[in-house]
Amino acid sequence: MLQPNTFARVEDTISTRIIVFKRYLPLKIRLAQYPDELIDMVDQMTDALHALRYDALVLHRDVSFTNIMWDPEHEGDGAHFVLTNFDLAVKLDSNGTAKGATARHRAGTLPFMAIELLKDMAENPRNPQIAHELRHDYESLFWVAAWSMMKTEDKIEDDMKTKIKVTVAEWDTGDYQSMAYRKADLLLLGDGLDELPLTPRFKHLDSLLLALSDVVFMAAVGGLIKAQMRAMASNSAPPNAAAVREEWINRVKIKDALAQARGM
Repeated sequence: MLQPNTFARVEDTISTRIIVFKRYLPLKIRLAQYPDELIDMVDQMTDALHALRYDALVLHRDVSFTNIMWDPEHEGDGAHFVLTNFDLAVKLDSNGTAKGATARHRAGTLPFMAIELLKDMAENPRNPQIAHELRHDYESLFWVAAWSMMKTEDKIEDDMKTKIKVTVAEWDTGDYQSMAYRKADLLLLGDGLDELPLTPRFKHLDSLLLALSDVVFMAAVGGLIKAQMRAMASNSAPPNAAAVREEWINRVKIKDALAQARGM
């Protein structure tokens, strides 16, 4: 039996630990109130992905509508957007090569995955040949922006809801090759972006999609064609596709596109 003074000493050793997490809110809540902040979101996420890759040596690999949130504590100085959910992220070595057994496993949320990765999933389902790179996360920002402009606003006409449902289903259903082709067609066809069912409160931001689509298109198709033509004209070796894509979709190019969108 414990003596009173002994009990007191045991009680004094008891401690309580509380883990406190910051409270972030879904991206949809903020954009529903302030649609124009979509440009700020892309801007901040571009910086975040760049810092992760070059400062922290981390590749996120799952940039999506639900993995971007905002911090309500920064209400007074504009929206502060936060990249969350690092379940599929990988650590990189000093050369930028992913480490770990899961580094070569394909990762991402289908509607937001880069075209190049979807094609590789279709052509090499068991043994991916294309390594997930920063440029793929950058491209995902384009698809997040397009998704946001269709799926954020709830009070819309039924016919528009139907059009949106059909459009986003094309990015999320069927085989990987079909999804890749549908996304590529959106960029290649002259009126592809015009046919997207953007909701009324986001329609004026079509300049953002147009500017970003130029970057994604040049990275996916146009830049490589230009590089191949230059190589043929100079009778030099064929260009490295990955290097060409990195030349066209990078932080500087995206920042230029955002500046263009703000100026429109």
